[in-house]
Amino acid sequence: MSESPSFPVADVEAIKASFASALRDPEGFGRRFYERLFLLSPGLRSLFPEDIGHQQQKLTQAIVVLLRGLARPDTLEPALRQLGARHLGYGAKAVHYMLVGEALVATVDELAEQSLDEPGRRAWIRFYGWVAATMLEGAKVTVRAA
Repeated sequence: MSESPSFPVADVEAIKASFASALRDPEGFGRRFYERLFLLSPGLRSLFPEDIGHQQQKLTQAIVVLLRGLARPDTLEPALRQLGARHLGYGAKAVHYMLVGEALVATVDELAEQSLDEPGRRAWIRFYGWVAATMLEGAKVTVRAA
C-alpha cells in the first residue's frame, strides 16, 4: 500500500472552491459529467443502468465526502479501496479511471464560475490521481484474493 498523501492547503482550497462553484446545480453537474464520460468512451454506457439519475447523485455525494476528508486522506483510504473492489465487480478497468479523471476535471472546469487556472487543474489531477490509485489498490487486492 502506498503512503497517504498530504495535500497542500492551496490545493485543498482550490479544489474545494472550484467544486463548490461547479456544484451550483448538483443534478446538472452529474448529468454533464456522465455526458462527457460517455462521449470519451461510448462503450462505458453499458456499465450503467438505463436511468442514471441515482448514479449522478452518488457521484456528487462521493466527491463531497472526499473533499470533506482531504485534511486526513488516510481516513478515506479504506473506503476508497472498498469502492475500487466494488467497481471491479461492475466491470471497471484501469483505463476507465483515466477517462473518469479526464471527464471530472473537464466538467469542473466547464461548470465552475471561473475556469480552472493551471495550479487548480494540477491540484485536481493530483487529487483524482490519488483517488484512482487508491481505488485500483482495492481492485488489485480483490483480484489477488480471488
